Amino acid sequence: MLGTANQHNTSIKSKVSISEEEVRSLCAVLKRKYGIDFTNYEIHSLTRGMNRVLLKHKMESTLDLWSRILVNRDFLRTFIDDLTVNLTELFRNPDFWMKVRDVLPQYTNSGNLRIWHAGCSTGEEVYTMAILLSEMGLYQNAKIVGSDLSSRVLAAAEVGEYHANFKRYSKSLLEVLPTLNMGKYFDHSPNQFSVKKHLKSKISFVQNNLVKGEILGQFNMILCRNVMIYFDEQLKMRVLEHFYNSLEEDALFIIGYYDMMPQGHEKYFTIVHPEGRIYKRNQTPKG
Repeated sequence: MLGTANQHNTSIKSKVSISEEEVRSLCAVLKRKYGIDFTNYEIHSLTRGMNRVLLKHKMESTLDLWSRILVNRDFLRTFIDDLTVNLTELFRNPDFWMKVRDVLPQYTNSGNLRIWHAGCSTGEEVYTMAILLSEMGLYQNAKIVGSDLSSRVLAAAEVGEYHANFKRYSKSLLEVLPTLNMGKYFDHSPNQFSVKKHLKSKISFVQNNLVKGEILGQFNMILCRNVMIYFDEQLKMRVLEHFYNSLEEDALFIIGYYDMMPQGHEKYFTIVHPEGRIYKRNQTPKG
Protein backbone atom coordinates (compact mmCIF):
# COMPACT_ATOMS: atom_id res chain seq x y z
CA MET A 1 0.00 0.00 0.00
CA LEU A 2 2.87 2.39 0.78
CA GLY A 3 4.36 1.92 -2.66
CA THR A 4 1.01 2.57 -4.31
CA ALA A 5 0.54 5.80 -2.33
CA ASN A 6 4.00 7.02 -3.27
CA GLN A 7 3.42 6.26 -6.93
CA HIS A 8 0.10 8.12 -6.78
CA ASN A 9 1.70 11.21 -5.21
CA THR A 10 4.53 11.16 -7.73
CA SER A 11 2.01 10.92 -10.55
CA ILE A 12 0.07 13.93 -9.26
CA LYS A 13 3.21 15.95 -8.78
CA SER A 14 4.46 15.28 -12.28
CA LYS A 15 1.06 15.79 -13.93
CA VAL A 16 -0.02 19.06 -12.27
CA SER A 17 2.10 22.14 -11.88
CA ILE A 18 1.42 25.84 -12.12
CA SER A 19 3.53 28.13 -14.28
CA GLU A 20 4.97 31.45 -13.15
CA GLU A 21 2.69 33.20 -15.65
CA GLU A 22 -0.37 31.54 -14.06
CA VAL A 23 0.91 32.51 -10.61
CA ARG A 24 1.11 36.16 -11.63
CA SER A 25 -2.42 36.02 -13.06
CA LEU A 26 -3.77 34.37 -9.92
CA CYS A 27 -2.05 36.98 -7.72
CA ALA A 28 -3.70 39.75 -9.73
CA VAL A 29 -7.12 38.15 -9.18
CA LEU A 30 -6.50 37.67 -5.44
CA LYS A 31 -5.58 41.34 -5.12
CA ARG A 32 -8.57 42.57 -7.12
CA LYS A 33 -11.20 40.27 -5.61
CA TYR A 34 -10.03 39.91 -1.99
CA GLY A 35 -7.44 42.63 -1.43
CA ILE A 36 -4.79 39.98 -0.73
CA ASP A 37 -1.58 41.21 -2.30
CA PHE A 38 1.10 38.69 -3.28
CA THR A 39 2.15 40.55 -6.43
CA ASN A 40 5.58 41.50 -5.06
CA TYR A 41 6.39 38.19 -3.43
CA GLU A 42 9.39 36.43 -4.95
CA ILE A 43 7.93 34.57 -7.94
CA HIS A 44 9.96 31.36 -7.60
CA SER A 45 8.98 30.96 -3.93
CA LEU A 46 5.32 31.64 -4.73
CA THR A 47 5.35 29.11 -7.55
CA ARG A 48 6.87 26.44 -5.32
CA GLY A 49 4.28 27.23 -2.65
CA MET A 50 1.35 26.95 -5.05
CA ASN A 51 2.65 23.68 -6.46
CA ARG A 52 2.86 22.46 -2.86
CA VAL A 53 -0.83 23.36 -2.45
CA LEU A 54 -1.75 21.49 -5.65
CA LEU A 55 -0.01 18.38 -4.38
CA LYS A 56 -1.37 18.58 -0.84
CA HIS A 57 -4.98 18.85 -1.99
CA LYS A 58 -4.54 16.29 -4.79
CA MET A 59 -5.80 18.68 -7.45
CA GLU A 60 -6.10 17.35 -10.96
CA SER A 61 -5.50 20.68 -12.70
CA THR A 62 -4.64 24.32 -12.04
CA LEU A 63 -8.23 25.12 -13.04
CA ASP A 64 -9.31 23.27 -9.90
CA LEU A 65 -7.17 25.65 -7.81
CA TRP A 66 -8.63 28.70 -9.55
CA SER A 67 -12.23 27.57 -9.09
CA ARG A 68 -11.82 26.75 -5.41
CA ILE A 69 -10.16 30.08 -4.63
CA LEU A 70 -12.80 32.08 -6.47
CA VAL A 71 -15.92 30.42 -5.04
CA ASN A 72 -14.93 28.90 -1.70
CA ARG A 73 -13.89 31.34 1.05
CA ASP A 74 -13.19 28.49 3.46
CA PHE A 75 -10.67 27.08 0.99
CA LEU A 76 -9.23 30.56 0.48
CA ARG A 77 -8.28 30.68 4.18
CA THR A 78 -6.73 27.21 3.90
CA PHE A 79 -4.86 28.28 0.77
CA ILE A 80 -3.38 31.33 2.52
CA ASP A 81 -2.33 29.19 5.49
CA ASP A 82 -0.69 26.60 3.23
CA LEU A 83 1.07 29.24 1.19
CA THR A 84 2.49 31.18 4.13
CA VAL A 85 3.50 28.25 6.33
CA ASN A 86 6.94 28.64 7.92
CA LEU A 87 9.19 26.85 10.36
CA THR A 88 9.60 28.06 13.93
CA GLU A 89 10.46 26.60 17.30
CA LEU A 90 11.23 27.62 20.84
CA PHE A 91 14.72 29.17 21.22
CA ARG A 92 15.59 28.22 17.65
CA ASN A 93 19.23 29.15 16.91
CA PRO A 94 20.44 29.57 20.52
CA ASP A 95 23.47 31.56 19.34
CA PHE A 96 21.11 34.17 17.92
CA TRP A 97 19.19 34.48 21.19
CA MET A 98 22.46 34.91 23.06
CA LYS A 99 23.13 37.98 20.91
CA VAL A 100 19.62 39.31 21.63
CA ARG A 101 20.26 38.72 25.32
CA ASP A 102 23.40 40.84 25.01
CA VAL A 103 21.59 43.87 23.50
CA LEU A 104 18.58 43.85 25.83
CA PRO A 105 20.30 45.55 28.81
CA GLN A 106 20.07 48.86 26.95
CA TYR A 107 16.35 48.78 27.80
CA THR A 108 16.87 48.32 31.54
CA ASN A 109 15.80 51.87 32.35
CA SER A 110 13.13 52.02 29.68
CA GLY A 111 9.69 52.67 31.09
CA ASN A 112 7.93 51.07 28.14
CA LEU A 113 9.56 48.41 25.99
CA ARG A 114 7.51 47.56 22.87
CA ILE A 115 8.54 44.68 20.61
CA TRP A 116 6.95 43.51 17.36
CA HIS A 117 7.49 40.02 15.93
CA ALA A 118 6.39 40.36 12.29
CA GLY A 119 5.58 36.98 10.73
CA CYS A 120 5.41 35.22 14.10
CA SER A 121 3.79 31.99 12.83
CA THR A 122 2.65 29.80 15.75
CA GLY A 123 4.26 31.99 18.39
CA GLU A 124 7.33 30.13 19.62
CA GLU A 125 9.62 33.08 18.91
CA VAL A 126 7.27 35.43 20.76
CA TYR A 127 7.27 33.25 23.86
CA THR A 128 11.05 32.89 23.61
CA MET A 129 11.37 36.66 23.80
CA ALA A 130 8.92 36.82 26.71
CA ILE A 131 10.99 34.29 28.70
CA LEU A 132 14.20 36.17 27.95
CA LEU A 133 12.67 39.47 29.06
CA SER A 134 11.24 37.88 32.20
CA GLU A 135 14.58 36.38 33.21
CA MET A 136 16.27 39.76 32.68
CA GLY A 137 13.69 41.65 34.74
CA LEU A 138 12.28 43.51 31.72
CA TYR A 139 8.95 41.77 31.16
CA GLN A 140 6.76 43.87 33.46
CA ASN A 141 7.42 47.02 31.42
CA ALA A 142 7.14 45.27 28.07
CA LYS A 143 4.45 44.85 25.48
CA ILE A 144 4.96 42.24 22.75
CA VAL A 145 2.95 42.07 19.54
CA GLY A 146 3.06 39.00 17.30
CA SER A 147 1.59 39.33 13.83
CA ASP A 148 1.05 37.04 10.88
CA LEU A 149 -1.02 36.86 7.71
CA SER A 150 -2.44 33.46 8.67
CA SER A 151 -5.36 33.36 11.10
CA ARG A 152 -4.77 29.65 11.70
CA VAL A 153 -1.23 30.04 13.03
CA LEU A 154 -2.27 33.03 15.13
CA ALA A 155 -4.99 30.97 16.78
CA ALA A 156 -2.39 28.32 17.65
CA ALA A 157 -0.05 31.01 18.97
CA GLU A 158 -2.70 32.37 21.33
CA VAL A 159 -3.34 28.89 22.75
CA GLY A 160 0.38 28.26 23.25
CA GLU A 161 0.22 24.47 23.26
CA TYR A 162 2.85 22.55 21.31
CA HIS A 163 3.28 18.89 20.48
CA ALA A 164 7.02 18.36 20.32
CA ASN A 165 9.96 16.84 22.13
CA PHE A 166 10.23 19.09 25.16
CA LYS A 167 13.67 17.82 26.11
CA ARG A 168 15.09 19.04 22.80
CA TYR A 169 13.49 22.47 23.21
CA SER A 170 14.65 22.81 26.81
CA LYS A 171 18.22 22.00 25.76
CA SER A 172 18.22 24.97 23.38
CA LEU A 173 16.65 27.21 25.99
CA LEU A 174 19.17 26.28 28.66
CA GLU A 175 22.04 27.14 26.32
CA VAL A 176 20.84 30.74 26.49
CA LEU A 177 19.62 30.76 30.11
CA PRO A 178 21.60 28.04 31.94
CA THR A 179 19.94 28.54 35.36
CA LEU A 180 16.36 28.65 34.09
CA ASN A 181 13.62 26.80 35.94
CA MET A 182 11.55 25.37 33.08
CA GLY A 183 8.53 24.75 35.29
CA LYS A 184 8.22 28.50 35.82
CA TYR A 185 6.97 28.99 32.28
CA PHE A 186 5.64 25.62 31.05
CA ASP A 187 3.40 22.76 31.96
CA HIS A 188 4.94 19.84 30.12
CA SER A 189 5.23 16.16 29.41
CA PRO A 190 7.94 14.50 27.26
CA ASN A 191 6.15 15.23 23.97
CA GLN A 192 3.91 18.17 24.74
CA PHE A 193 4.13 21.50 26.52
CA SER A 194 1.93 24.50 27.11
CA VAL A 195 2.79 28.08 27.99
CA LYS A 196 1.63 29.18 31.44
CA LYS A 197 -0.91 31.97 31.61
CA HIS A 198 1.33 34.54 33.30
CA LEU A 199 3.77 34.46 30.36
CA LYS A 200 0.95 35.58 28.04
CA SER A 201 0.03 38.65 30.07
CA LYS A 202 2.07 41.14 28.00
CA ILE A 203 1.51 39.49 24.62
CA SER A 204 -1.08 40.12 21.91
CA PHE A 205 -1.43 38.43 18.53
CA VAL A 206 -2.92 40.27 15.56
CA GLN A 207 -3.51 39.49 11.90
CA ASN A 208 -1.43 41.73 9.71
CA ASN A 209 -0.40 41.86 6.06
CA LEU A 210 3.04 43.42 5.69
CA VAL A 211 2.33 44.17 2.05
CA LYS A 212 -0.37 46.66 3.04
CA GLY A 213 1.92 48.53 5.39
CA GLU A 214 -0.55 48.64 8.26
CA ILE A 215 0.84 50.56 11.25
CA LEU A 216 0.56 48.62 14.51
CA GLY A 217 2.14 51.30 16.67
CA GLN A 218 5.62 52.52 17.59
CA PHE A 219 8.21 49.99 18.74
CA ASN A 220 11.65 49.81 20.30
CA MET A 221 12.48 46.59 18.48
CA ILE A 222 11.12 44.74 15.45
CA LEU A 223 12.02 41.17 14.57
CA CYS A 224 11.16 40.01 11.05
CA ARG A 225 13.12 36.81 10.70
CA ASN A 226 13.18 34.66 7.55
CA VAL A 227 10.16 36.45 6.11
CA MET A 228 11.71 38.77 3.54
CA ILE A 229 13.20 35.81 1.67
CA TYR A 230 9.76 35.57 0.05
CA PHE A 231 9.76 39.20 -1.14
CA ASP A 232 11.23 40.76 -4.27
CA GLU A 233 13.55 43.76 -4.01
CA GLN A 234 10.78 46.32 -4.52
CA LEU A 235 8.61 44.88 -1.76
CA LYS A 236 11.57 44.52 0.60
CA MET A 237 12.26 48.25 0.35
CA ARG A 238 8.60 49.09 0.85
CA VAL A 239 8.45 46.88 3.96
CA LEU A 240 11.70 48.34 5.28
CA GLU A 241 10.25 51.83 5.01
CA HIS A 242 7.18 50.61 6.88
CA PHE A 243 9.36 49.15 9.64
CA TYR A 244 11.42 52.33 9.79
CA ASN A 245 8.27 54.39 10.35
CA SER A 246 7.15 51.94 13.04
CA LEU A 247 10.33 52.25 15.09
CA GLU A 248 11.42 54.78 17.67
CA GLU A 249 14.73 56.61 17.18
CA ASP A 250 17.78 54.36 17.67
CA ALA A 251 15.52 51.28 17.86
CA LEU A 252 16.65 47.85 16.69
CA PHE A 253 15.55 45.90 13.61
CA ILE A 254 16.43 42.21 13.42
CA ILE A 255 16.22 39.90 10.39
CA GLY A 256 16.79 36.17 9.92
CA TYR A 257 19.91 34.33 8.87
CA TYR A 258 18.38 33.61 5.46
CA ASP A 259 17.09 37.10 4.75
CA MET A 260 18.93 39.42 2.40
CA MET A 261 18.57 43.17 2.83
CA PRO A 262 17.77 44.95 -0.45
CA GLN A 263 20.13 47.32 -2.19
CA GLY A 264 19.70 50.75 -0.63
CA HIS A 265 18.71 49.51 2.83
CA GLU A 266 21.45 51.73 4.31
CA LYS A 267 19.04 54.62 3.86
CA TYR A 268 17.02 53.36 6.82
CA PHE A 269 19.23 51.02 8.88
CA THR A 270 22.85 50.60 9.94
CA ILE A 271 24.24 47.19 10.86
CA VAL A 272 25.40 46.99 14.49
CA HIS A 273 25.80 43.22 14.91
CA PRO A 274 26.53 41.40 11.62
CA GLU A 275 26.49 37.89 13.10
CA GLY A 276 23.11 38.46 14.75
CA ARG A 277 21.72 40.32 11.70
CA ILE A 278 20.85 43.18 14.08
CA TYR A 279 20.40 46.68 12.64
CA LYS A 280 19.86 50.09 14.21
CA ARG A 281 17.34 52.59 12.90
CA ASN A 282 18.96 55.69 11.44
CA GLN A 283 17.81 58.88 13.13
CA THR A 284 16.88 60.29 9.72
CA PRO A 285 16.83 58.50 6.34
CA LYS A 286 20.15 58.83 4.52
CA GLY A 287 20.35 60.09 0.98
